[in-house]
Amino acid sequence: MKLNGIPTIKQYKEQARRLRMFLRAGGIEIKHTHALEAVAKMHGAKDYRSVIARCSLRSRVFPPGTERVASCKYSISADPV
Repeated sequence: MKLNGIPTIKQYKEQARRLRMFLRAGGIEIKHTHALEAVAKMHGAKDYRSVIARCSLRSRVFPPGTERVASCKYSISADPV
């Protein structure tokens, strides 16, 4: 579930899986970790570990059951890269 337009960790992982499937269909194989890094960068993060750290920190700040527990600060930017 997307909260306030911000993907959850589960959604980042699903996007990485879809990226791998898309590339595999075109004859390109990449590791899942590389796909996670690519998805994190597409969402404006330095790397996937930054996404995990930010989400982990947020889950400690906001107790379970609050709207922000599963969300992250990184979202797709409208600016071209």
